[in-house]
Amino acid sequence: MPPAPYRLVFDSAVQPADPMILWIGVAGGILAVIVLALGVRIVQGYRNTRPRAGRMTWFVTLFIAVWAAAFIFGSIHQHARERALGAELAVGRVRAVEGCLDHYVPEPRSRALSTSTTTDEHWRVAGQEFSYGSGDMGRAFKASAVDNGPIRADSRVKLRYIVDPVTGMNRIVRLEVADGACPAAPWEEG
Repeated sequence: MPPAPYRLVFDSAVQPADPMILWIGVAGGILAVIVLALGVRIVQGYRNTRPRAGRMTWFVTLFIAVWAAAFIFGSIHQHARERALGAELAVGRVRAVEGCLDHYVPEPRSRALSTSTTTDEHWRVAGQEFSYGSGDMGRAFKASAVDNGPIRADSRVKLRYIVDPVTGMNRIVRLEVADGACPAAPWEEG
């Protein structure tokens, strides 16, 4: 019996930039403007031009400032990851691997849109570990089984990937899958 044919399911060369990265930065900028406006109110309160700012104003200002910083940092971090991906692709530091999965653990259905990596879908092929989840951002492959992704325990894969210089994780930039071409991979935790 001939091996099942591969089908191309992902290629980062044709993926547009992830708009979520931009929107996180925009949200951080909007929150920063709100913090600035509240800060002006607090300063004016100390200049006795208006009633002094209460504890709630201070609390809201600090709360929003923390969220603004987190959003802005997250956006900058994701932009750095995308620039690193582009740089690695530009200099040709792309690795290739092909074969049946050594182990496969799908992302739990209740995990959708979480950004925790502890419950990401992960699998290994030819000794290389690949992990991604529904909450991932960027142009690398991230379609888990929960999102009707193509990888199953019995898949044979042919892929190209880079080692992300920012996080050290393997990021898939091209993926071809042959469905049902292998025995089901064992289920390993950890």
